[in-house]
Amino acid sequence: MPALVLSVLCSTLLFVLFKIYGNHRINILQAIVVNYFTCVAMGIITAGTDLLPAGATCNSWLLIALLLGGIFMIGFQLIAHTIRQNGITVATVAAKTTLVLPVTAAFFLYADTFTVTKLLGILLAVAAVVLTSVKQDEQAILLQHRELILPLSVFLLGGIGEILLNFAQKRYLTNDLHHLFTTLTFGAAAITGLFFIVFRRSNLQFKNVAAGILLGIPNYFSIYFLLRALSTTGWQSSVVFPVNNMAIVALSGLLALAVFKEQLSHLNLLGIALAFCAILLMIFS
Repeated sequence: MPALVLSVLCSTLLFVLFKIYGNHRINILQAIVVNYFTCVAMGIITAGTDLLPAGATCNSWLLIALLLGGIFMIGFQLIAHTIRQNGITVATVAAKTTLVLPVTAAFFLYADTFTVTKLLGILLAVAAVVLTSVKQDEQAILLQHRELILPLSVFLLGGIGEILLNFAQKRYLTNDLHHLFTTLTFGAAAITGLFFIVFRRSNLQFKNVAAGILLGIPNYFSIYFLLRALSTTGWQSSVVFPVNNMAIVALSGLLALAVFKEQLSHLNLLGIALAFCAILLMIFS
């Protein structure tokens, strides 16, 4: 449970930082790339001599780490483009409903127990994500059936990433390999992002570097603690992923109301309430 709580807190901090960066004209691409290099440094620093445990090999899961790194970097870019083309509501819904894919895959790949309570929790989770994201003046955008390529790409890519992460944890990773796996994954993301910067011939600015460093610390630990949660909570992955995602949605919504003074509609408040209900159903299923 402590690992899951820490993962939720770190992930929520990422959303808070992105909101702050948007208000201060930070170059998101540069910040994201520096963020991933920071994640690599964090992995080396925090693991120390434990980064490469005695007798550890990465042959079986190295390809997964490389694929995940590319997915992380491209996924961030897709989200940014989706926000620009379709609006923040569509982007948020697309990114958060990815929890349906790893939860569904867990039933088939790992024989996770299927119960009516768990199914109800999943349905409430999806409803909570949608309702929490909708703004009163953006409902028309959400309901339009055009320009769906980017949102669908965000949904599918994010879901594939979570499925791969869970697959690596289930099949290959032990507790002593979490630092190494996470560090290599972020290293692959950093290299992928570096190609973006070189291709766009973007000159690094100090404020973007600083923003990326600040972003990288919670980003690293959000994944590290999620892996720990998958292996230490005793819960099935079909419970961990929805609880993690819904807790992030609920906490982010509360922070938006209390800290950033954002106006939440009745639908938003209903979504937060459903998120808590979904979490409770998942925990006690």
